[in-house]
Amino acid sequence: LKNYVCDQRGVVAVIFGIAAIPIVGMVGASLDYSRAANVQSQLQDALDGAILTAAHERQLSDTQLEAAIRTQIEAMVSGAHGADALTLSINRDPDEETLMEIIATMKVDTTILEIMGISDIEVGADAAVSVDFRSLEVALVLDNTGSMRSSGRISSLREAASDFVDVVTEEGQSDNVMISLVPYTAQVNIG
Repeated sequence: LKNYVCDQRGVVAVIFGIAAIPIVGMVGASLDYSRAANVQSQLQDALDGAILTAAHERQLSDTQLEAAIRTQIEAMVSGAHGADALTLSINRDPDEETLMEIIATMKVDTTILEIMGISDIEVGADAAVSVDFRSLEVALVLDNTGSMRSSGRISSLREAASDFVDVVTEEGQSDNVMISLVPYTAQVNIG
């Protein structure tokens, strides 16, 4: 027994066996964190799209807005790499209704880290948007080539352009509306 305890042959296998546990744990943890980073990237992309869509829905209540954003994000992210439990925090500036900020978090299930007692990783994303609905800039590019002479096309074009201007300026906010007219034939002369 004394010879066995003092024998140093094969000690590399013992050291490797002991070192393999944290090495495997670190490799597994890197896989779990890589999956979490992928979900975080998908969540940010989905949130960016959702907030741009939501910014134009000013008439929705906070509950309706959250439901619409949740539906859009979950359609793009839920189930990806075990992501679930989406939580949203929507903040609208009460003084300025055009400013909105959304913070979203999700939990990503782990595999190797679960052995170490970490069952999920929380990832988050945030986005803010400010949309100014009080001013509008429009450029109308109108075709006045020879092909517009036939069949009353040019008069229809004039009428449609006039109707468009009336609709855009009908809310009494014509001071905040800028409309430019760009006629062209073969090319546009901006000089």
